[in-house]
Amino acid sequence: MQNRAERNRRCPLRNMSARVLALLLAVLVLAGCGSGGTGMAGSSTQENGAAAGAAGRMEGEGFATAEEAAKAYVDGLIANDIDAMLAACAIESYVDHFDMEKYIERIGAYQTIFIHGMMLPEAGETARRINIESRRYELASEIKNQYARLVQRNLIESLDGKPQINVSDYDSAAQLLEENFNTNEDVMKDIRLVSTEDVASLKRRGSASDDEVQDYLNQSAESIGADEITAVAIRLSAGGKEYVLIPDLVRYGDKWYVCEAYGQIVPLYDHAERGVVTGGLIPAEDVKPAD
Repeated sequence: MQNRAERNRRCPLRNMSARVLALLLAVLVLAGCGSGGTGMAGSSTQENGAAAGAAGRMEGEGFATAEEAAKAYVDGLIANDIDAMLAACAIESYVDHFDMEKYIERIGAYQTIFIHGMMLPEAGETARRINIESRRYELASEIKNQYARLVQRNLIESLDGKPQINVSDYDSAAQLLEENFNTNEDVMKDIRLVSTEDVASLKRRGSASDDEVQDYLNQSAESIGADEITAVAIRLSAGGKEYVLIPDLVRYGDKWYVCEAYGQIVPLYDHAERGVVTGGLIPAEDVKPAD
């Protein structure tokens, strides 16, 4: 870290009087020209991280109901506003309430190659900031998969449960791209909300009782430190095709957020498995109504 003399030597304002310079710095601070994540020289790493978290939270203020949180996420999708989609999600709240012990008990191991949702053990502000960035990355990956489902339909249909498309099956990489990628972002301007539905209207997979399902959801909520977890089914129309999105919705205190676009709840219902690689956007024809 530079000492004060070195900073003054490098500063183009060094010839100003101390009083003028102090006044200028005060104006910059009041105008919000702070330092984002690195902080001012002389403050501790923990203080810097706390200040950055308070001033630049990625999640929004939360919502009064689960339905409002889901709709805010979908409104962001319709508006092609990625920041609005992320703001509807639990990011800092997820990280700060995550219960490492319960999460490990639930999955039966601590993954050294991190699975989706796994956090670093709590060890200070640096680990917290890494966990927040990791959480944001996972949510952004779901948004990327939703985009691929909507814009790259040929690609998704070609994969159909396969992990990859091999160049060896084509004459060239160019042919692979030509036959499988049909990029057309016009569909992103044509997303419409059709309806919202109670997940009880959908056919559940297997024969689990309501109590067994609730037990499962309670365990899921405990492992991420949430007070409650639920879901709502949202029907969307995009480019002449209808999809169903069933996001996990979590409550921390009295605020609701989106937890995952494809998370703990959607596998309980009878639908095509490939929803996991499409950000939870499932073709409506693959979603069965309850008996």
